[in-house]
Amino acid sequence: ILQDMKTIFVHSLFIHRDFRLSAASGLLMHHIITMAAEKHLKVDLTGSMIEPVEAFDRHFGARPVPYLTISKKNKLLSVLGN
Repeated sequence: ILQDMKTIFVHSLFIHRDFRLSAASGLLMHHIITMAAEKHLKVDLTGSMIEPVEAFDRHFGARPVPYLTISKKNKLLSVLGN
């Protein structure tokens, strides 16, 4: 969990396997959201493509936001391909 002046970033929540079926991760997320609301901060659930993680995050109002992709093309291959 990281925080800057405007946002709390939740990168990942790890729960010990013995407590996986408890409500520990939900309670922790609720606490993070409550703390952010009290401080007037946004919460960024730095996305996951893993379906169970995405489903868990959506229970807290998360929505997918596309990120830009930066790539580099090989000029020689570009010339040969055209």
